Amino acid sequence: MTDPLWLFGAPLLAMVFLVLTTGLLIWDLEHPGRFHYILLRPQWRSWLVRGGVVLTGFGAVLAAHLGAAWAEPPGSPACWPWPEDRWPR
Repeated sequence: MTDPLWLFGAPLLAMVFLVLTTGLLIWDLEHPGRFHYILLRPQWRSWLVRGGVVLTGFGAVLAAHLGAAWAEPPGSPACWPWPEDRWPR
């Protein structure tokens, strides 16, 4: 899709809410300065660790989406593994 809303608008809005959610997660910690322990030394039974992993994964997907959109401007040849006329719609 080459719609600018899909390429940049929706991912940027999602990134804003992702940052807000991550900020709330860090704010909820007893020691916010130790937030990096959530990913470096996880205790998998903690909802904070699970939420941190989900937020990190979602952030990686958003970054990949924005990176692909930025690297391939609308109208340029696609880098998808299938021909343009067979794109899913």
